[in-house]
Amino acid sequence: MKPPARVLFIGVDAAEPSLLQAWTAAGFMPNLAALSQDSLQGAIANSPGIYTGSVWPSFHTSLLPGRHGRYFYRQLEPGTYKTAPFPSSRLPVAPFWHQLDRQQHRVAIIDLPKAPLVNLESGIQLSDWGLHDAELLKVLGGDPLRDVYVEIDRGIGRVLSAAGPDVKVIVMASHGMGTHYDGTFMLDEILRRLEGVETDGGKGTLGKLQALWHKMPAGVRAGLMPVSDRFYDAWAGRDRSRRKCFPVPGNDNCACIRINLAGREPDGKVTAGVEYQAFCDNLEADLKEIINVETGQPLVREVLRTEQEFPGERQAVLPDLLIRWNRDAPVRRISSAKIGTISREYHGIRTGDHRNPGRFYARCPGITAGELADPVAVTDFAPTLAALLGVELADVDGKPVSGICDSAG
Repeated sequence: MKPPARVLFIGVDAAEPSLLQAWTAAGFMPNLAALSQDSLQGAIANSPGIYTGSVWPSFHTSLLPGRHGRYFYRQLEPGTYKTAPFPSSRLPVAPFWHQLDRQQHRVAIIDLPKAPLVNLESGIQLSDWGLHDAELLKVLGGDPLRDVYVEIDRGIGRVLSAAGPDVKVIVMASHGMGTHYDGTFMLDEILRRLEGVETDGGKGTLGKLQALWHKMPAGVRAGLMPVSDRFYDAWAGRDRSRRKCFPVPGNDNCACIRINLAGREPDGKVTAGVEYQAFCDNLEADLKEIINVETGQPLVREVLRTEQEFPGERQAVLPDLLIRWNRDAPVRRISSAKIGTISREYHGIRTGDHRNPGRFYARCPGITAGELADPVAVTDFAPTLAALLGVELADVDGKPVSGICDSAG
């Protein structure tokens, strides 16, 4: 009797592909180097614009954001102007390993990012073992970034050694990291000026409170965050209801704009159809006219519309527009004919931020090692892992990666 297939998946959150390749080649990551020698590998294509908050939910469910509805840890509540946390438990479908468990496959899920806990009949799931913690950098010393990658490589080596040579392996680095250059911290002021809404240029009471907030130590801010969120959301809810469009929370690398749409928002100002499309067209054109004064280059690289990028039953909970910034240089002073000039410094705690693409390595018996020409969608990994166990996932957006599944026995 043929023994059951054994499949190992290792996910590395936000590991920059260029560093993985450089430090693998330089000998700092020997275990990944050895794995890559006989692996099929390539880039990972994540959902444009909102990949930071949607990449892992899309991996878990094999659904695009328009179907699972999650793009950030805090989102606008439908039918209101308030935001609220969006925990993984709010995802509308169970993760793919729930189907594997129901088909009598033993599974162990160890601390996958943003993964909901589910009841397993013959497996285990461990959640929130390791979390984001900015304080760790204070005790690492040396080259802390490279040291982290070296330790990740050692961990991969230990897991691969324990798993044995006959296991089918996929290592996925979800997406990369780069410099924190963007205009998200100026977006509210930009939209106010374009619409002619009252603005204090950051000098009013709220602006002064925000400036004070950014001067507080990170530990103090963390403790006060629940109070801060409630205060800001109460103020922002009243402000949003009076405007035609407004920023909503999202990762800084790509800003999110919600149109105050009649029939969807409580006090909608823009009607669906022709007016909505014209408003979006004009706003996109206005945003693309803004330049980074220090470089003379456009501030905005691209404006994406979620109704086109992410169709699905939960598309309406997503932002309407996603602003991809030109991230080649710092943003401190911007200008256009319609907004005039805005000068402001970024006061956030991050010096780096997420970026596309990710990277993967797949090793299976009989696989042809090499580089795939085209990126693999993040939604394709769940069907691929299931197919390696002889399971076909139902009603998903992804599909098994042929180069992995066709050759794996």
